[in-house]
Amino acid sequence: MDKKKKVTIQYVLLIILSALSVIFSGLLMISALIKTAVANNMSEQKMIIEGEKILLVVISLLVFYALGYFLLHTMSRWRIESFFAFVLIFHALLGTLLVLFGRSGPAADSASVYDMALKLSEKDLSFIGNPDSYLSFYPQQIGLTVFLASIIKVLKLLPFENSLHHLLKLIYVALNCVTITFGYLSVKEIWRSKKVSSAFLYLSLFNLPFIMYSSFIYGEIPSLAAMSVAVFFLCRFEKKHGAPALNISFMVVFMVLSVFVRKNSLIFIIATLIVLVLIFMKNHKKEYLITAIASFIACLVILPLTLENYELEAKEDVSKGVTMYSYIAMGMQDSTRGPGWYNGFNFDTYKNTGMDSKEANKISSEVIKERREYFKENPKECYTFYRDKFLTQWADPTLASCQATYVDYGGRAKIIQKIYDGDLNKFYVFFCNVFQNVIYIGVFIWSLNNFRKVVTTGRKECMISSYIGIITVIGGFLFHMMWEANSRYIFPYAMMLIPYAAFGYGNLLEHNILNDYDD
Repeated sequence: MDKKKKVTIQYVLLIILSALSVIFSGLLMISALIKTAVANNMSEQKMIIEGEKILLVVISLLVFYALGYFLLHTMSRWRIESFFAFVLIFHALLGTLLVLFGRSGPAADSASVYDMALKLSEKDLSFIGNPDSYLSFYPQQIGLTVFLASIIKVLKLLPFENSLHHLLKLIYVALNCVTITFGYLSVKEIWRSKKVSSAFLYLSLFNLPFIMYSSFIYGEIPSLAAMSVAVFFLCRFEKKHGAPALNISFMVVFMVLSVFVRKNSLIFIIATLIVLVLIFMKNHKKEYLITAIASFIACLVILPLTLENYELEAKEDVSKGVTMYSYIAMGMQDSTRGPGWYNGFNFDTYKNTGMDSKEANKISSEVIKERREYFKENPKECYTFYRDKFLTQWADPTLASCQATYVDYGGRAKIIQKIYDGDLNKFYVFFCNVFQNVIYIGVFIWSLNNFRKVVTTGRKECMISSYIGIITVIGGFLFHMMWEANSRYIFPYAMMLIPYAAFGYGNLLEHNILNDYDD
């Protein structure tokens, strides 16, 4: 295949990707502007889809934009580094206050992983091979368990052993600051515009679900932090900034870490693979292709190898866990919480078959076939089901942040409790709704601008790395329309959209994005 053909293929792929970005971001924007999905309460947590009050939406957006314009104009007198430091301090302060006064504790899946991590930190491997253990159903959680156990071992050296989960949350607050830091550095690396960087910091300042999730001890926060670091070094790798070997090493290590603590990050890994292949098609340098293959293999084997290591140490075998087909089957069923949301089918099917994967897959395949036939015979119900499955995930402005952090271990401040199920809840939902609309509109502006530039100029000098977030988000959308639904699962993807929204608004403030950084 000659060079001209390779460039042509890459250009066609960029056109397709840019067009998909316009379609998807447009769908997000329109859906969120006319509908909002919220939990009816914190006990049932049934997702209710409500219509938006258009006039109120328009007024609130104008207020947010006016405040943003005023703040950005004021901050233009500051050094951009000072604004960046202010945002970090703000997030660290609010996250710490939430830990101190919110006092959220691990619950459900989070509690199960935390319990295993506590045992592992004490070299207690009794949960390995135990058929009643959480790990027997979800063996992919071995990575997060090891990650948390490693931190807990260090925390136990401090005189606060009765508050280990609160100390873990403080570390999660620090990880949030890592995510903001490398998000800012990546935005700077890609667009080289202080206007875009300022817009990113302004949007990050009001990202309340992000702050709330710092009190959720699970895989989302450490995985998001790892992905943000990996993206930064991918950008440096493409732009040939710094030592290539160092950029590759850090990128691969943090890619692997993102999967280690959250297996669904494989969607991000696939997106990275696509980006590296596109870069290879652009400059024909083999190191990009080699890196793509090596990193993908490393991410695929890290969890199985870790599990095998602990199986050997415990001299016990761990079952294969809840099957893929059962997740797909559950994603096609109704639930008390919403279409395709968790209803216990995957867990119950695996347990009731005596943890027989083949039998569980057989039952799940039959359910999938039945639901396909039902949807085929009832197209209106099929449309309604998947429409609502989409809306309950992507039009939930809180991203299930209240549900995820609702459980407390006593001592929660009354004002914080009101955010969950009191008078302040409606204000929290309202503010998050405005923020979500702002993000989706900004991403749509970016997608239109990006599509225009690709079509008219071919974007020969564009950074392919800038597409990694939108590829991941589209992949996440497709995955969770097929898989189990939950707006909590959308949280990492929503965070990845913020840099694109920043460019959209930065481009409005500065029509021709210029390199106005000195370094």
